Amino acid sequence: MHKSFHHIYGIAIICMMVAMFVFSACSPSHKGEVDELNQLSYALHYRNLDSTKVLAEKALALSEDYPAGYAEACNNLAFCGYCQDGLPYCQTMA
Repeated sequence: MHKSFHHIYGIAIICMMVAMFVFSACSPSHKGEVDELNQLSYALHYRNLDSTKVLAEKALALSEDYPAGYAEACNNLAFCGYCQDGLPYCQTMA
């Protein structure tokens, strides 16, 4: 009985680990897309603020599971706000 319990317990743990890997692999990650949007947004800082803002907002919307991408999108939006409305806009984002 004791040996059977450990065998079932071991199988249950293995099944849980496999399920965890499967579900984590299936969750969509937009890291590459967020990085690309942020890079393009940054490249347009001094050329086209409207495009910079649109790209940064798209990156922000896709970056819920990517904190570094979220922070970079916020920086790009803060730059747009500062150039358009001045410092008060940037302070409202904090």
